[in-house]
Amino acid sequence: IGWLAALGVTLALVLLANPVGFVGGGWDDWQYLNAARCWVENGPCLPRDHWQGRWPVIAPIAGIMALLGESRLTIGLPSLAYAIGCLFLLARLGNRLAGPPVGYAAALVLLVMPIFGIELLGPNAEHPELFFLLLSANFIQAYAGRKQAWSAFAAGLSWALAFQVRETAITAL
Repeated sequence: IGWLAALGVTLALVLLANPVGFVGGGWDDWQYLNAARCWVENGPCLPRDHWQGRWPVIAPIAGIMALLGESRLTIGLPSLAYAIGCLFLLARLGNRLAGPPVGYAAALVLLVMPIFGIELLGPNAEHPELFFLLLSANFIQAYAGRKQAWSAFAAGLSWALAFQVRETAITAL
């Protein structure tokens, strides 16, 4: 529980030190916000560019906006959830493959990396892509241990979702 407390405290400190979140001004997060606005108003919208086609990024933002309204915080909550999921999945995978506390230490290192921490509250493709890649790796690891077909299917589906976020997920092959 000490490692989980360290991760929680570090996450809180990173958020206090860098509470930026949504930047806007034509950057990627602004593109995701506009796509999410379309989803809130009309339901899922056909994409007109690559930003709008990243529905694993857009759908959670639209869902939170539909439930809680549009604000800097609500726009950033899905990214924070993906980031926390990344930390959990990395810790789980590292601990299963190399034994504790390797996974916890890896998650802590990821959390303090500026590229990861800067985008904790800002809509982005990095956290969802990494989340689905780590989810796929966790399912592959589960399949290696139990040989259950559902684990292989879930690994493929997770990888497909990572690829739907961004084509750079091809590197996982």
